[in-house]
Amino acid sequence: MQRLRALRQCGGTAVPSPNPFVLAQRLRPGTALVLTGPEGCGKSTQARAVLDAYGKPWAEVTAQHLLQPFGAGPMLEGKGGLLVEDNGLRWGRHSLSGLLVFATLDDWHLYSRTLRLGSIPAPRMVICTTSDRLVRFASDHPAAFDVVTLPDPWGTTKIPA
Repeated sequence: MQRLRALRQCGGTAVPSPNPFVLAQRLRPGTALVLTGPEGCGKSTQARAVLDAYGKPWAEVTAQHLLQPFGAGPMLEGKGGLLVEDNGLRWGRHSLSGLLVFATLDDWHLYSRTLRLGSIPAPRMVICTTSDRLVRFASDHPAAFDVVTLPDPWGTTKIPA
């Protein structure tokens, strides 16, 4: 709200974000929705609205937590959606490969440290990132990732010459 007031004071106009109900229709099995854009453009807010519009319970985790062994499994039972924040993770080959596996599985197998707990249907995943490397990787795997770039409502993004 403070940013919107500041924007009005400086005479700027905000660029609207995509409709969360339209984006929720793009959530489908085997494909993760990747929201990208500059810091502060509303990726996390938009992701929460999309998952709310999807209409199933959802959980929020960091990418680091998701990619750890035994990391997010137990908290996902009964959840139909998952918001993954990359929180500045340095996306290497192994973390990108792990994310690809999570995005494309039909069922996730849950384990404790010593035994298999069972399987759950894979939740619909929305990933928020500012990482160019993740966006390039996702763009190279269009069957697994649906990339949506949110506009910079403040006009602060520097466009390379």
